[in-house]
Amino acid sequence: MKKLLLRRLASSIPLLIGITFLSFALMVLSPGDPTAMLVNPQISMEDLSQIRSNLNLDKPLYAQYWIWLKAMLQGNLGYSFATGQPVLESILERLPATLILSISSL
Repeated sequence: MKKLLLRRLASSIPLLIGITFLSFALMVLSPGDPTAMLVNPQISMEDLSQIRSNLNLDKPLYAQYWIWLKAMLQGNLGYSFATGQPVLESILERLPATLILSISSL
């Protein structure tokens, strides 16, 4: 029984890495530039490059993935580009209504 459990846990690791990689790839491949939502049209190129540097968008994709994965494992989901508030707060704010809806539909 322990062998089966260990084997299943070991096989789930590549699956979880694949899911995180696919999620990251979908974010990277989505159209648009995240910094375009944050800035006004009169911003200087130096300030724009500073924003891109703060968001780690100036690094190679493998470095961006590693930074994103470390943050995800620590529970830091980042900030919403639309509202500016932490994503985790947005999720937790809507979680009770989601649970009520899910449980009632079950």
